[in-house]
Amino acid sequence: MSTRGQTVQDLADRMLALVRARDLDRLTTLVRRVVGKWSPERHLLRPLLSALVDGTAAAVRRAAAPVRPEHVFVLDITDEHEHEVGIDEVRPPLRAMLRAVLALLNGRPEDADYHVDLVAEDRDPVAQLEAVVHTLRWTASLSGEGPVGAER
Repeated sequence: MSTRGQTVQDLADRMLALVRARDLDRLTTLVRRVVGKWSPERHLLRPLLSALVDGTAAAVRRAAAPVRPEHVFVLDITDEHEHEVGIDEVRPPLRAMLRAVLALLNGRPEDADYHVDLVAEDRDPVAQLEAVVHTLRWTASLSGEGPVGAER
């Protein structure tokens, strides 16, 4: 899973660093290489999404520490006005990524893979873009300055 000597984890870490630096021009260049039917490295989208889910789940675990095996992670979704939003009201690519993170947090990596596959196999590049950008934002907001961590 590498491209020109760069691993998918390196790519995820670079993207996360660009999000934190608010360097949208360089982030856009990287994202365009993996998102879309004609992107030169579109084969990296699925492993990139997995790495981002891993990073988000690792950040949640660090924020929730200490975590015991009997703990179960749940999610409350709110809009910009702090009103509750049902999971079915969330756009499908974001819903799939949220469910992937929860599945991984709750010890169900096969379910996380299923939800990542839904996004990776989506024919809509906007859906894939949303998934990448939002998962990067979640990880950046949860993890502070460290690199994207591995959860699996």
